[in-house]
Amino acid sequence: RQRTSERTSHRTAVVLLPPVELWGALQRLRARHDSRFERWPPHVSLLYGFVEPAELPLALPRLTEVAKASKPFTIRFDRVVTFEHEASTTVALAPSRPEDIAALQARLVTAVPFCTEQNRGEGGSCTPHPTIARLDSGDTKTLASLKHELRALNLEWPANAIVVLERPDEVFHAHAEVEFEHGTVRRDRKPAPALHEPEPEIRAALN
Repeated sequence: RQRTSERTSHRTAVVLLPPVELWGALQRLRARHDSRFERWPPHVSLLYGFVEPAELPLALPRLTEVAKASKPFTIRFDRVVTFEHEASTTVALAPSRPEDIAALQARLVTAVPFCTEQNRGEGGSCTPHPTIARLDSGDTKTLASLKHELRALNLEWPANAIVVLERPDEVFHAHAEVEFEHGTVRRDRKPAPALHEPEPEIRAALN
């Protein structure tokens, strides 16, 4: 089997995506508070950076092997977490069972062992989360309001596939979706309208 160059790239990623019907509420909050709203769909990063875009055909069989050995599971986000930086605060949702996502991510790292940028936690662990906002440090009023809105979401969905994203320009698009258990690779996944054609209230938040 031909090997990849083991160079990582921030133009590709392996993620979990929520179903399109759950995007609306997430996108409305992200449009107001996340400067990277238009670049990324709502997602949970598993591998980022990933491989060079030209090497995706070489990496896809490795992902397929992991997907075949993975069973669908339910993701439920019931907590709000923050990550403090020098001048900003990242606000994200945290899963009720992070071990399910962490186990999947660990299997992916075993398959692509040079893609460990997400494994910065204790003992090389990852912290799975969908980022919702990037606030200025000390903006406690916005943070409190946002936490209240996020706790009301009660976000839950069945995870049954991993998605490979590619960024040929400034926006990530779905390159392929690989289903759990069967390992079926779909390349016809269309970007959700909420990402590229925002609803009127999202457009208003962006302006």
